[in-house]
Amino acid sequence: DELHGNLNLYKKSGVRGLFIQGMGEPGGGAESMALRGWVVSRLLWNPDQAVWPLVDEFLPAYYGKAAAGVRRYLDIFHEAVRKDRTLHLSLFDVPTARQFAPALVKPAEKALDEAEELVRGAEKQRLQLLRSSLRYARLYQAAGEFALKGDIYKGSAKPADQREFAGVVRLWKRALIQRVQEA
Repeated sequence: DELHGNLNLYKKSGVRGLFIQGMGEPGGGAESMALRGWVVSRLLWNPDQAVWPLVDEFLPAYYGKAAAGVRRYLDIFHEAVRKDRTLHLSLFDVPTARQFAPALVKPAEKALDEAEELVRGAEKQRLQLLRSSLRYARLYQAAGEFALKGDIYKGSAKPADQREFAGVVRLWKRALIQRVQEA
């Protein structure tokens, strides 16, 4: 929604050229990076077109049968911002920010869980990478406060959370992701 609104504002203001960031770091992996690239490239050619039909065109091509679940995931977060005009998302928000509250994350994870059951291969890996951002936020919160215990600096995450996080890190390594946030 915001990309679309901004591009139309620039057009209305007479801006003739733009440089748009948000496609990710070296190694890739930025959340919704491919979708963002698709939507931005199409809107730069024609900022007057509706944005959500572009999303709906992209999702089946990239996520296959998981497209409807990914769309529900996107809708959950977009609706939250549309309803709460004080919710301003930022590139530098920490995983404890309001948009990562369980009330949003749980239904979003459920949508992606159901979608993941429908795909295999590259589409499944893409979905798992998308999901990893939610998992990271939830696991970050589960880690709690860190304290020095003996000679180990340790959070309060349960062993199951620690194992799940190790799985997320393995997924990121296979995908050649080099950073959790922009450097």
